Amino acid sequence: GEELQKKDEDESKIEEIDDNGEVKESKPVADDTLGISDFWFIAMSNEDTVAGTIEECDNEILSHLVDVRCKTTSEPNGFVLTFEFSENEFFTNKELTKAYETKLDDKDGEQLLYKAHGCKIEWKDGKNVTCKIVKKKQSSKSGKGTRVVEKTVPKKSFFGFFEPPFAEDEDLT
Repeated sequence: GEELQKKDEDESKIEEIDDNGEVKESKPVADDTLGISDFWFIAMSNEDTVAGTIEECDNEILSHLVDVRCKTTSEPNGFVLTFEFSENEFFTNKELTKAYETKLDDKDGEQLLYKAHGCKIEWKDGKNVTCKIVKKKQSSKSGKGTRVVEKTVPKKSFFGFFEPPFAEDEDLT
């Protein structure tokens, strides 16, 4: 028979339907079992453009991605991408967003991406995958001895998508 997921007001159920459309079997399921496990991670990994931005360090984090939504905006013209995550060990945000402003191209009337606004990811201690600490030996200014200097440098990660590369919002024109 055919299986359908049906959401009642107070509980979720999986119902098995017979060939006549009658409910053969109905069993409740916990909310956390609805959907396809790792759906968004798998979908993003199979889209060439996005897959090229996903690094190994992103895989475990993206397994917590439960929804991706796009909402158009009129003030300013554009759209907002919202990535919703389940609770995880990497950051405290429930949602990460990237907003895009568009403007009309005078030549052909097409909408062009104009600006992008990322969000701040609230990384938990030691879990930021967008940067790494590099230790360098450096000669002291007096020329006597060396010291170790730690420097934080950017690291490739899908999550760099949310943090604009400049102090100001990214201008795409």
